[in-house]
Formats: sequence, structure tokens, C-alpha cells
Amino acid sequence: MDDRRQEKRTDIGLRLCGILSGWLSLRAAWKLAALHPSESHADPGAKALLLAAATFLCASVAAVLVTQGRHIFDRVDVGERWRLRLPPHRRNPR
Repeated sequence: MDDRRQEKRTDIGLRLCGILSGWLSLRAAWKLAALHPSESHADPGAKALLLAAATFLCASVAAVLVTQGRHIFDRVDVGERWRLRLPPHRRNPR
């Protein structure tokens, strides 16, 4: 079985999705700025809160995808202290 996660196409596709996510974040930020009330004491509505959350989430995803690309699938070594230790009766005998 071939591992498609290591292909150059996958890397380019993930980075393009990151750029798209960044564009969506920018659009949500523009919409949020357009909703900004002129009075300083106005409470934000549900639409403003949703746009702020969408801006944050899309910008976060964009930052990861654009900078990491296919490397988001890389394995990470975990120290012995943080590994899952199963009780002896639940371990698989080999």
C-alpha cells in the first residue's frame, strides 16, 4: 500500500487549503470590521461572535497548513514518561 501522505501533490494541496483558509479568515475579519458599532458601549451580537470565532479558527488552520504542509502527518517521538501504560491484564501477549 502506498503512502499518499508523503506525495508532493498532497503537500501542495494542503498548502493551497491553508491559503484558502487564510482568505476565509480575512473575509470574516472584514465582515466583522463592518459590523463594528460606532458607540463604544455596545454589546456584540451573536453574528459578531461567530465571525470572530471563524476568523480565529480559519487563521489558526491557515497558519498550520501553510507552514507545515504534509509534515502535519509526521510521527513525533513521545518520551517514556508520557506514554500510555496499560495494566498487565489488558496488555496484548506477543
